[in-house]
Amino acid sequence: MEFRTSIEPNLKNIKFGLHTKFLTIGSCFSEVLGNYLNNIKIECLNNPFGVIYNLKSISNLILDSISDSDLDRKKIIKKEELYVHLDYHSNFRNENLENLITQIENAKLIFKNGLKNSNYLVITLGTSWVYEKIDLKEIVSNCHKLDNNLFEKKLLSLGDQFIIFRNLYHRLKEFNPDLKIILTISPVRHLKDTISLNNLSKSILRVLVHDIISQYHDVTYFPAYEIMLDDLRDYRYYKADLIHPNEMAEEYILENFSNSYFNTDLLTFVADWKKIKSAIAHKPFNPKTIQHQIFIKKTIAKIQSLSNKIDVKNELILLKSQLEKEELIVKN
Repeated sequence: MEFRTSIEPNLKNIKFGLHTKFLTIGSCFSEVLGNYLNNIKIECLNNPFGVIYNLKSISNLILDSISDSDLDRKKIIKKEELYVHLDYHSNFRNENLENLITQIENAKLIFKNGLKNSNYLVITLGTSWVYEKIDLKEIVSNCHKLDNNLFEKKLLSLGDQFIIFRNLYHRLKEFNPDLKIILTISPVRHLKDTISLNNLSKSILRVLVHDIISQYHDVTYFPAYEIMLDDLRDYRYYKADLIHPNEMAEEYILENFSNSYFNTDLLTFVADWKKIKSAIAHKPFNPKTIQHQIFIKKTIAKIQSLSNKIDVKNELILLKSQLEKEELIVKN
């Protein structure tokens, strides 16, 4: 008897190797996935613009970056003595206007270069709801907690979002013809919209993704949303806010991602690397004992054996710093 709902991703014959390169952009899950890929030594430029929730803002940021568009300065505001931009996350803030502009332009350049070299772009969609700055009559990515009266809340329709994606897709393929796209929908519920309106928003996104992957052969969908809501159907898999997936849920979703998309060699590497990471994290009672010093040397040897495959400089520096001079080593 089964007591869970198993979710099967639509793979489209995708298999990743150790040297597959990624770029993530969008809502919270894109950062979770990006951190995971980096931690297992897969190259990933992880959400360089910070969390972005809607497809229109995601598209704007991508297109502005690859077309080298000038920054829209009319969306720069000053809040609590800091300059911020309505199209960018609050991580982009500065006391000096020109420094903020430089910060954003550098991020755009990093994104552009990363996109050019990536095999896969992962886009995580969070909501169909957007906020339009009333005086500008333009959708913004971040309201920066300004007065609600300055914005009008709108729902992007299925048709509007499909057109946004279609235009984005063709521009992406012109820029990087070999790029493939993975779409995900954030499992985080936007309860400020109310449960009913959140469900409306997510429903539009799910139909949108279905229509997109039906039309574009090199776009696929990873069902993080369904895994969280249908497979992990229990509040024990949520953080205390009962909105965000907890560490156990994230680990389960990422394990599903790995088993679905990683090739055999990569799965073997990940299992071996996790053992090495566990060894690095080990904290002995007395690090100066002969036994632990031998343990460190063996771990260093294992890491060095992978140096022709991955960058292990930081791990080697950390472990070598723990080696003691011979005269300081004590017997256990």
